Amino acid sequence: MVLHLGSGDRVIPAELDNRGYARQLCVDFSPKLVKTMTERHKSRPGIVWEEVDVRDMGNRIAEGSVDIAFDKGTMDVMIHGSPWNPPAEVKDNTARYMSEVHRMLKADGVFLYVTFRQPHFMRPLLDREGLWVALDMVTLRSEGSFD
Repeated sequence: MVLHLGSGDRVIPAELDNRGYARQLCVDFSPKLVKTMTERHKSRPGIVWEEVDVRDMGNRIAEGSVDIAFDKGTMDVMIHGSPWNPPAEVKDNTARYMSEVHRMLKADGVFLYVTFRQPHFMRPLLDREGLWVALDMVTLRSEGSFD
């Protein structure tokens, strides 16, 4: 199963469905968005939308049930203040979030996090509890990007 964390109204789930990813769960904290996206994708039975707080998914998503957890901007909105010394609220929210992501992933599961933030600032927040066996960070660049 592919889990879209803070899915918003992105087209990524539909694009993945077009490519054969038949089991997807899209979670977001907005009930209005979940209702809108459920209606918009009603012809795609493999995509399910649920209202969930990603920092505390409780029994909504079973432990070890997710193959791929995908975040494109969700963790970013939890972060504010100095990147050198984030406020306690940021550390708490991101630690709770990462614990939940780790709990839901299968042993060979993958957490894919897409951000514009600098890796050296994100690493301490991503692996605050020492949860991950491997934490590979890849910086994608294109012509004209900053080095």
